[in-house]
Amino acid sequence: MKEGMRRGHLFKGLIAALFGSAMIAAESDMVELAVPRRPEKNEAVQLRITTALPRGARLVVKDAHGGILGAVTPFQLQAGATTATVPIPSSAMADQRLRLQLEVTERGASPRAPRQGEIKQLELNIEPE
Repeated sequence: MKEGMRRGHLFKGLIAALFGSAMIAAESDMVELAVPRRPEKNEAVQLRITTALPRGARLVVKDAHGGILGAVTPFQLQAGATTATVPIPSSAMADQRLRLQLEVTERGASPRAPRQGEIKQLELNIEPE
């Protein structure tokens, strides 16, 4: 099995195990999350991400078309989880669903899918603006 295909299957299995309500699109390494309800006026959708990335790594969050929505970079001196919130524009949503591409970048290495244990939580929330 090719390395890229193996990584893709591993990534899909990891996300499915971690996020039972998240759906993985079969054609690519995408994560699909559902909004808990339709946002009201003066409310916005936020993506809460908890990561356990290696020192110096960065998680880039992209929409279904590859547009960058945000990034998570751990700043702690000791190993541990980092939680960040990324605002989600309504243009990135379709039918109360959000499709994401998650990519880890590290100095001197090609971008890659998150490895097992690097993404602890992905959750869509509706917050007041």
